[in-house]
Amino acid sequence: MVRVRENNFYALKPVMDKNPHILDLRVGHMDIFSNFAVPLIFKSRESFERYRIAFEKAGVEIRPIIAGNMLHQPFYKKHVLGVGKCENADYIHRCGFYFGNNPELTASEISLLKKLLAN
Repeated sequence: MVRVRENNFYALKPVMDKNPHILDLRVGHMDIFSNFAVPLIFKSRESFERYRIAFEKAGVEIRPIIAGNMLHQPFYKKHVLGVGKCENADYIHRCGFYFGNNPELTASEISLLKKLLAN
């Protein structure tokens, strides 16, 4: 499963790297990269919305990266007081999502993801 996830990711990575709307995800320092999900952080809110809509219309399930900025979650506001700003977390909250990297992804699903990432 580790190798399959790694192969899935590296099949998508060149397309992500060429996309001017997506921030670079640097993984070259890792010997093995077997992620459960592929995070995408977009350079603008407009790009985020465009890709969010495209992924959803294509039936690709997406989620906020680590539930977005935890400071915005109701349970956190209820139990933690006086927390300052977290600008990077806010940026990721507004401009990022992830999709699953399942070892069961088919060649046609990988092809769809490439198509979505290339636009």
